[in-house]
Amino acid sequence: MKITPYGFFVFISTLILFSLINVDIKIILILMMTILIQSQLCHNCHKVYSLASYLTIFPLLLVLILPCNNLKNVLVAISIAMAIGRFGCLCAGCCTGPISKYGITYTEGYWINKHLKRKNITVSPTILLEILAQFIIAYIVYYSNYGIILFGVLNSLLVVLTNKWRLAKRMGTDSSNYLPIISLLVFSYIAYNKCQSIETIPLKFKFRLWKLLFALAIGLIYSNDITPTDIYNEIKMNNYL
Repeated sequence: MKITPYGFFVFISTLILFSLINVDIKIILILMMTILIQSQLCHNCHKVYSLASYLTIFPLLLVLILPCNNLKNVLVAISIAMAIGRFGCLCAGCCTGPISKYGITYTEGYWINKHLKRKNITVSPTILLEILAQFIIAYIVYYSNYGIILFGVLNSLLVVLTNKWRLAKRMGTDSSNYLPIISLLVFSYIAYNKCQSIETIPLKFKFRLWKLLFALAIGLIYSNDITPTDIYNEIKMNNYL
């Protein structure tokens, strides 16, 4: 087992996410439902980790199940975690912008080099723009009384933009790319009718050892490209089912 820079930032973002929210049985069930449902959204979603597929399911389940007062801080924590997680993408050379003369240069060993089978590739630094955008969304959601509603609108806009400027679309090349956009807008519509104006409750960082261990496990899973399909095949191979 190894820990890569990508996995390290996933570890940090997961630890921050779980330390900023109150993890209860509802959150655990929502996470489990999200993992199961998102894997069916596109032809490759069960083999790779696509944030867009999680954005299609996770916020929608949150707004349907959680009370509005708890929901706002969960969304802020998610936004911060997504921003930090994008530094992992920067280190891994995935989720990049198009090939360009100026920008970020990747040499042998990065995802983009392996994907395009080229030793040296320079891409537009759009990943830095995504990181900045996610931090801005976190700020707006936290300080605006209508932050819950704006979370869906702003993230759907970001999905539209990233599908235009990324080298590869977020969920492939088929109609699946519209799912997170539609879902996030539906999320905002439900939030508008359910939550309206919600004042901010100060975020509190609550560290627990189990959260550290859980985040470390997630970091290792991402570092070693272990997907739900791999886990299922391993269980099936050893006759655990």
